[in-house]
Amino acid sequence: MKVNEFLNKIVESYNKEFPNSKIIAQLHNSRGKSIYIKCMLAGSKEELSNGYIYNDMFSIVFWGHNLPNDITLESEIPENLILECSEKSYVTVPNDVYMCYGRRKLNYRKTTESEKIIKSLDNFFKKLKIQLNEDLEENKIHDNFKELSINKLNK
Repeated sequence: MKVNEFLNKIVESYNKEFPNSKIIAQLHNSRGKSIYIKCMLAGSKEELSNGYIYNDMFSIVFWGHNLPNDITLESEIPENLILECSEKSYVTVPNDVYMCYGRRKLNYRKTTESEKIIKSLDNFFKKLKIQLNEDLEENKIHDNFKELSINKLNK
C-alpha cells in the first residue's frame, strides 16, 4: 500500500465516525520522516475559541515511525511501520474545583503493519465516539464544548 493510500484510508476511517470534523494525516519531515495524524472535533478553526487549532477539545495525536528518509507519498509503506499515540484525551468537566477542565484519557496500543494500523484506528475512532456520547449523556462534557459536541455527534 502506498503512503498516500494509507493516509487516505485513515482520513476515511475518521470521517466515518466524525464526518463534520477535521483530521490531519500527512507525511512529516522533522528529524527524519514520520507520519503525523491529528484528530479534531471541530471541522474548521472558525468553530474554535479564538480560531486557534489547539483550543479543540480533542488532544489526539498519532505518530508513525520507522520510515526511510527517502520515502514519498508515492512510496510503499514499510511493513515495519510503528504507529504510536502520543496524545489521547479530550476535555471534560473537572473532577477538582480548582481545575478549569478535566480530561478523559483513552487507550491505544502501539501497532505495526499498515492493515493492522487501519483496523486499530477504526476501532479507536468507534470507541472514541461511543465514549464521547456517553460523557455527553452523563453531562461530563464541559459547557465550553457541549454545543460543539452535540452538533458534531448529531450530524
